[in-house]
Order: sequence, then structure tokens, then C-alpha cells
Amino acid sequence: QLKPIADAHSRVLPIQVLAAQVYLAAGRADDAVATATRTMQVFPTDAELGRIATNVLMTVGRPDDALEAAQKWKERLGSAPRPADETIAQIQLVRAKPAEAKGVLQRYIQAATSDPDNNLPLMVQYATACALMGEDAQAKDIFRPLLERAPQWRQCWMRTALHSVLDAEKA
Repeated sequence: QLKPIADAHSRVLPIQVLAAQVYLAAGRADDAVATATRTMQVFPTDAELGRIATNVLMTVGRPDDALEAAQKWKERLGSAPRPADETIAQIQLVRAKPAEAKGVLQRYIQAATSDPDNNLPLMVQYATACALMGEDAQAKDIFRPLLERAPQWRQCWMRTALHSVLDAEKA
């Protein structure tokens, strides 16, 4: 019942966003992807639609398409691309491309380590990328000053170290 309404009102943004979310929740991956990507094209400057399309594509297991959508999202964000960059890094980790993930996050890591409590996801992604690349010392350096501060940092280091061990076992 939603599809005819969404198709008839392709320029009504709230209907399109709702349709993509409902399709996704209902397990209708193709309809969710079609709606999200079409809406992104209809509204070519709306950054939020880039985020939504990226999330839909990742949720349905299409990381290559999600990367393309995330890059468009990043363009739409202009001078504040960090949310898209963090998502791009996560996609690159899913795609088993840790060097690309690290490269995307490199510009943020110094500021993140200066304010770690507000940058946990970025620091974990960066350290994970380092660990997957065999740069264990660099990964540990991210967390070393924080290990005594709170259990969350020790847990992050253990998860990051586990990535390194599991990756070594695959080799």
C-alpha cells in the first residue's frame, strides 16, 4: 500500500524517508534501496539523505554501493565531513581495506586523542585499522594513555587486539 503513495509523491521528502524506513523494517531490501537512492537523486543537496541511503545500503549488505553513497554524502556535508568520513572508514573496514579506513581517519586522530571521551568510535576504528594492518604498536599507542582511566578503554584495547589476533590467524 505504501509503494503507490511513495511513487506518486517522489518529491515529498517525508514520505520518501518514511517509505525507505518502513521497507527496511519490513525486510523489503530492494524497495528500501530503490527508495533511498531515488530520493538521494531527487534531492541532490540534502546531506541527511546521503546518510540514510548509506545506512540502508549497509544494512542490506551492499558495502560497495554504501561507499559510493557515503562519498556523495561527504560531498554534501561540505566543510564538515567527519560523520561521513567515520562511516566511510567503517565501510572500508567491512570491505577489508584497513589502509583506506586509516587514511580517511588520519586527519581526525590527533584531535580525537586530545578529547578521547568524545571520540571513542573514531579512536576504535583508527586503532582497529592499524591492528588489521599489523601496526600493533601504533594501535596500542592510541589507548595506552587511557588504559588506567576507565574500564571502557581497556575493553576497547582488548577488542582491537583481538582484531589483530584474528587477522593473524587468517594469514
